[in-house]
Amino acid sequence: MSKEKARTLGRERLEDSNIWVKSTALDLLADLNDTESIDTIKPLLNAPDRMVRLAAAYTLVRLGDEQYFNELARAVKGGDTLHRFQAITYLGKIGDEVSLRQLKDLLESDEEQVLSASLKSLGDKADMELFRPLAKLSLHNSPTVRRNAVLAMSYLPPNAVKKQVKLFCTDPDPLVQLSAALAMHRLKSAECNSTFAELMEHKDFAVRASTARVLGKVDIPDRTSLLAKALGDSKVRVRTAAVRATGQMGGSEAFQLLIQMLDDPQEVIRAYTAGNLLRLMK
Repeated sequence: MSKEKARTLGRERLEDSNIWVKSTALDLLADLNDTESIDTIKPLLNAPDRMVRLAAAYTLVRLGDEQYFNELARAVKGGDTLHRFQAITYLGKIGDEVSLRQLKDLLESDEEQVLSASLKSLGDKADMELFRPLAKLSLHNSPTVRRNAVLAMSYLPPNAVKKQVKLFCTDPDPLVQLSAALAMHRLKSAECNSTFAELMEHKDFAVRASTARVLGKVDIPDRTSLLAKALGDSKVRVRTAAVRATGQMGGSEAFQLLIQMLDDPQEVIRAYTAGNLLRLMK
């Protein structure tokens, strides 16, 4: 839809009774740089639910009013876990020097969930200052921390990290293996491409679903055949992930794969298929 239509819908949803809808609407207005809504957003700083207050503070900071940054900084340091993680996510979205410094400092935490959330929030903003912390966290006993550390390393210079990242393609945890294979692809290396095919055969359907989802982001030689396999999986979750990934892949091959899924027994998959076909035909 047009940005103007999205802006109108975002403003309307500021009155929604659901805190998640309201928070998402605020996030949308931040992305649209809707400075005209600042006066409408400010009253939400006094909303009964803290999640909405955090979303309002984040949106106002994104729209240029930095005095509300302290609300996010306080939430990051402690309190309710859900609010804390949401504030960590907001810091990554703001992405300025002050926000990134706070996220980098959180990598010294002893809490597994804080480490994982901070690594994920840093994402593609990781730089060489983080080389040693990321190398250390890639050896963490938590698979989730290892996974996010390896993914963050993929945004560092290839010559500095490629050899180390490759080691995790044989990690004991299959999702760490998947993250390493994706990281190697980002580092312009095909050395772990075989990992995608191996994980599509994994006995755990959650691993197969995660692999199918990632295939939408990696242009490897056998991607089409791997997605075709995932589209025929017995588990709905795997097929759903494969439909989305096939839509991301795009092109005539994606169209041919998706058209067959209009006959899937699951209505939700038929709906996702129709949506992706419409997008491909634009």
